[in-house]
Amino acid sequence: MISWIATGVLGGLGVHRYLDGDLSVLKLVKENERMAAIPEILQTLPLGEVSVVIFIIVALIFLTTTLDSTTYTVAAYTSTRDMSKNEPPRTLRIIIAMIITSFALILMRIGGLPPLSVVSGLMGLPIIVIQFILIYAAKRMMDIDLAWNTNIRKS
Repeated sequence: MISWIATGVLGGLGVHRYLDGDLSVLKLVKENERMAAIPEILQTLPLGEVSVVIFIIVALIFLTTTLDSTTYTVAAYTSTRDMSKNEPPRTLRIIIAMIITSFALILMRIGGLPPLSVVSGLMGLPIIVIQFILIYAAKRMMDIDLAWNTNIRKS
C-alpha cells in the first residue's frame, strides 16, 4: 500500500515537473538513464539532497527486509528442523541470501532487468504446480479428517 502511494506521488511529481518544464523526464528515459530519473525528480524538491538521502535509506530498508524475509522462508522450508518449533539455522539463511544475491547480480550483469524478469516469471511456474498440489493435499486431508461434521455450532 505504501509503495503504491510512493509510486503515485513520485510519478505524479515527475509528470508535474515535466509539464511545468522543470525537468525533462522523457529525455532521461530516452537516453537510457532510467536510474537517474528518480534522483533527478527528487532533486527538484525544495530539500532535494535530503529527499534523495531519505529515498536511498527507505529503499535500502525495503530491500533488506524483503531479502531477509525471503531467505527466512526459503531456509525454513529447506531446513531439516521442525519449522513449527525451531527457527532455520542462521548459516543456512546466510548461504541462501548469498545465492539469491549472486544470482540476481549475475542476471543483471548479463543484460539488466529483462533477463531477471524472464527468470522471475519462469520461477513462478513451479510455484503454481506446488500450490495445486497443496490445494489437493488440503482437500484430501479435510475429507479424511471430517472435522467439519463434528465441530459445528448448534443453533
